[in-house]
Amino acid sequence: MTSVNFYKIPEKDNFRDIKEAQELTDLVKAEKLVVLDIYANWCQPCRYIGPKFKELSKSHPEAVFAKINIESLNPEQVKEFGVTALPTFLYFKSGRYVDKVMGANILDVVDKLMLYKLL
Repeated sequence: MTSVNFYKIPEKDNFRDIKEAQELTDLVKAEKLVVLDIYANWCQPCRYIGPKFKELSKSHPEAVFAKINIESLNPEQVKEFGVTALPTFLYFKSGRYVDKVMGANILDVVDKLMLYKLL
């Protein structure tokens, strides 16, 4: 069995703007629930939901919210995460991928957040 070094997240800072692939790799290994927004600057739906996603992080300190521009990901990561539309929200728990939401529907994002927060 391999040992995993879980990325430590400061309790007061549960929103991240990720710039590098390594930071993303470390973050998704966190013990907490991680919700990742994959977006693009040119994407109108991404710009619409972005502020709502950040606001959501304020009312859910038990989870970590992060965003990364799709242009910061390499093609292998895009394929691995199954990103075929923007925005795409990925959910990780205890270092494992658990689900995703595609599209700019904040209610769908909240529904999955509530589901995995309770598990």
